[in-house]
Amino acid sequence: MKRKKRKSNEEAQREAEEGMDQAADHAGEEWADYAYRFLIKYAKGQRYIFPPDVWEAGLRESDSNRAFGSVMQRAIHDNIMVRIEFYGPGGGHDRPFIGCWNNPNRHNAPTPVYESLIYSPGTTQAELSL
Repeated sequence: MKRKKRKSNEEAQREAEEGMDQAADHAGEEWADYAYRFLIKYAKGQRYIFPPDVWEAGLRESDSNRAFGSVMQRAIHDNIMVRIEFYGPGGGHDRPFIGCWNNPNRHNAPTPVYESLIYSPGTTQAELSL
């Protein structure tokens, strides 16, 4: 059996972006705009952002929930949040241990954690509603 040639990081990134674009197109521009506004309000009230928690906070589902990846990427590009690394106990790093959430809906794969760049500790629930 012949082995497949391994993709370069650039090829993999390009394919991931194409997939997110296709999912966003399927979900529709109206949903993507709604989800982006929801994420911004969520990021104002949460220092750390776990994508599954955004859904649990009331983000409305779309025809293609994978479209949320493009919303997250837009928020990163717009300096709403940044992806952070995980450092476990005893790792010798000065960042706090956040933990890693293994998503059962993604074959128990680690789910990234993001840090809000617009977090405002005094934000009330009323300010967060759309």
